[in-house]
Amino acid sequence: MVGSVSPAVVFLTFTPLIYIIGHLVYALYLSPYGRFPGPFWAKLTPLWLTLQCRRLHRSEVVSNLHKKCGDAVRIGPRHISIVHPVAMTEVYGHRAGLVNSPFYDARGGNGSIPAFSSRALSAFEPHMNHNILAFKNRLQALSMNAASSVNMVVETDYLAFDVIGDFACGQPFGFLKKGYGPFGLVSIIDRRGEVLNALGTMQLALRPWMNYFYVDGFWPSGLRARSGLEHFGRQAFQRRQQEKSGRSDLLTYLLASVNARDRQSIPEEEVIAEAISFIVGGSDTTSSTMATFFDNVARDQKMQRRLQDELDEVFVQPLDDNWVAPDAKVSKLVLLQAALREAMRVRPTSSTGLERLVGKGGKRIAGLWLPEYTIVSVPTYDTMHDAAIFPNPSEFDMDRWLHPESGQLLEHFVPFSTGHRACIGRK
Repeated sequence: MVGSVSPAVVFLTFTPLIYIIGHLVYALYLSPYGRFPGPFWAKLTPLWLTLQCRRLHRSEVVSNLHKKCGDAVRIGPRHISIVHPVAMTEVYGHRAGLVNSPFYDARGGNGSIPAFSSRALSAFEPHMNHNILAFKNRLQALSMNAASSVNMVVETDYLAFDVIGDFACGQPFGFLKKGYGPFGLVSIIDRRGEVLNALGTMQLALRPWMNYFYVDGFWPSGLRARSGLEHFGRQAFQRRQQEKSGRSDLLTYLLASVNARDRQSIPEEEVIAEAISFIVGGSDTTSSTMATFFDNVARDQKMQRRLQDELDEVFVQPLDDNWVAPDAKVSKLVLLQAALREAMRVRPTSSTGLERLVGKGGKRIAGLWLPEYTIVSVPTYDTMHDAAIFPNPSEFDMDRWLHPESGQLLEHFVPFSTGHRACIGRK
């Protein structure tokens, strides 16, 4: 009959429409997460959170949502962000029972753990002191030029990368000596981190295709940065293989370790990946913390005098030009440790909540029942800016760590997260 529509056309037309309507109704009204407040689009698709990461405003947006909506907010179709005094332990603690969400790429056992033993770290101190001395000499040279200013963000980057390079690969990368960052490594790591943070919130099926999403150069350029970092890591690995220094470093432990699954030696590709992860995670976080510390101390002359008085009391003048403060004494400087702790609290290097997956049967967290397969996260920034725990949380106040009751604050001081999956840098 003329003008008739075939059943196939009707099916192809209305099936997607019915699916979309059904998805909307379920996500907004029938989902077990419907009771949690959150942005409209966050309830429908994880791409809402991807967009916040792409704009580099995830922490700020999620923090504002908590201020507006309360302790628990929905930032994905099945992703709940919780800010509550007990949430950190119940999500990340040793007995929490939650596992990594799809945000993370699964890999085998970590062979780098022995490198962070007390014995290994003590053995590395002389090598670290060499880099600290180079850092001190560079700052003194820069200070001789009264017309110049010193960008401590850049300088702390140089120190952090050289220390991490020395620890991971047996020699510094040469940033302090050259006075610039070779290979464009700093910008590569920054872009890689931004892209991977956004990719982690995206559906697994979409991730490989973002390399070809040329409408927004953020994605292909970030993935090229990832490739560039892998190339750099491979070069460092090959150089370390050729130069038999006899000292132990991260690569030494990785090459000697075995896979937890099959007790076989870790493949070269995974050794390189582990080394890159350490270089990225250790350098950027260390430099950010140092820059925050210098920034706040430089703005407060009273704090400067107090810190200087403590140093003068412990380290009696005169001191040799090549002198570097031993860690055994530095770790006991009460004011300095308080200032460093406050720097990590005010601006934690990882401010977003690390994602975990609720196991079968569901779990009650901070008094809220969450179904199985819920993605849950606890924002580090908001946890350490809770005014009920840290009065005047936006103020840099090292004295908050000097009060007799400051021990209670440590329960909520989580710049490295907590539990057995906490950042290994806490050591």
